[in-house]
Amino acid sequence: MLFRDAIESACGFAEAASGPFYCPGDRRVYIDLSFYDELKQRFGAAGDFAQAYVLAHEIGHHVQNLLGTEPRVRQAQRSRPDLANNLSVSHGVAGRLLAPASGDTRPLNARFSNRATWRKG
Repeated sequence: MLFRDAIESACGFAEAASGPFYCPGDRRVYIDLSFYDELKQRFGAAGDFAQAYVLAHEIGHHVQNLLGTEPRVRQAQRSRPDLANNLSVSHGVAGRLLAPASGDTRPLNARFSNRATWRKG
């Protein structure tokens, strides 16, 4: 679901400040278009690659939900925020889907430590 500013989902009301999200209650990905504006203005990430990464990341949460791991991953992330990215397959899904487009074979976290990658596209 594409939206700007605010939307109601099975997970409740979300404002633009919440950014893109996956709602397991209705199994939908919600992409706030104003988040893409913020990526461009705040981080200089205006390219298609950055937008595709956000979408692929949220789809990764859907994959976690289908696998039945989403609740366990969320709980583990709350108890170990320092390992949040390592526990979520959403980063892995995004990295796997976008690796050919990035031309970069380094692990996902190494790729995105370089902001120039976000500007591809």
